Amino acid sequence: WGGEWRLDYAGNQPARWRAMEPGGALSSFDFLTNFVLGAQVGRSVFVHGGLTAEHLRSYGGLAAMNAEARRWFDTGYTPPIKATDKVKGNPEDVVKCAQNRARSHNANMPEFLGGGPKDKASPVWMRDYSSPADLPPSNATASSMAASALSAVGNGAVRMVVGHTPQRRINSACGGRVWRIDVGMSKGVMNNMPEVLEIVHGEEEDEVYVIRPGRGRIDGAERRCGGPLEPPPG
Repeated sequence: WGGEWRLDYAGNQPARWRAMEPGGALSSFDFLTNFVLGAQVGRSVFVHGGLTAEHLRSYGGLAAMNAEARRWFDTGYTPPIKATDKVKGNPEDVVKCAQNRARSHNANMPEFLGGGPKDKASPVWMRDYSSPADLPPSNATASSMAASALSAVGNGAVRMVVGHTPQRRINSACGGRVWRIDVGMSKGVMNNMPEVLEIVHGEEEDEVYVIRPGRGRIDGAERRCGGPLEPPPG
């Protein structure tokens, strides 16, 4: 590639941008081939922030949202000016071209992928089921929202597994309908103890466990939000 490709991104983390943008270097590899917004496995529905019945009604269900998200990730951007031509321009032109690239991606992004901390409607960003951490949701309607969403998903769905909002430990909320599994184990977040949610599928119902170093397998019933925190292992 040489160095000229970096001009497409105005030096703004060019390798990461080139790899991760829609139609970028990783879009043709298995890394993003199986990307989905949400997935149902047995009786469990997995989504980053959360799902509501309104999401499913507005956007055609999980399969439709996954297909639209996949389409967006596969669609590349063709700049009107080649990087070699930008070399002859001034820095302001290079920055403007990079900004136009970002705007193009954002303009074509499906609505359900957008949002931010103030946009709780997005399945990617909502925190209605997971905030505050380790406590029952502050949204008084969270439990009924989760029940309606699971009913709308159908196919026997009884629980939703979400991340996005770091907890001090994996825990369940909304009467066991929602499991919050982001424990912030990255050093850049909370540097917390890793934990794993284990769901054992049964013919009639599932068994849910949390696996924690030093504690082994913990019955999911012990992890209803609001309970005492386990001491660190050792």
